[in-house]
Amino acid sequence: MDLLADRKADDSPIFRAHMERTLKEHARKMDEKQSAGYSVFKDPSFSGRSYSTDGDSLTYTQSALYRFVDMKKLRYPGTQTQYKRKKVYDFHNRIIMGHYNGIMKDLIYGAAAEVEADLRSKIDNTNI
Repeated sequence: MDLLADRKADDSPIFRAHMERTLKEHARKMDEKQSAGYSVFKDPSFSGRSYSTDGDSLTYTQSALYRFVDMKKLRYPGTQTQYKRKKVYDFHNRIIMGHYNGIMKDLIYGAAAEVEADLRSKIDNTNI
């Protein structure tokens, strides 16, 4: 059996390369959008975000402070039922969930024939 010939016919390395490229591209776009939005906050606590990809997953880490920025209302101190509305910053949920849908569409429909042919040619041109 020719292992190299069998692997050239296999599409799983091509799909993994497409998946990794898609995840890295979306992570870069999310970081750009969030960095532009969070630039209004001068507190150094807002500097602990990071994205990492490891082949088939995208991991986003942040401090808990980021989750409170896009909450719509806050409770008055000492009361249980009175709330006040605050200015809404769409830096977290809108960006992350918008890109989540984009990632799903790119992974499902983005592995078209021309993307596959492009990745296959890059793999064939690599020296082992």
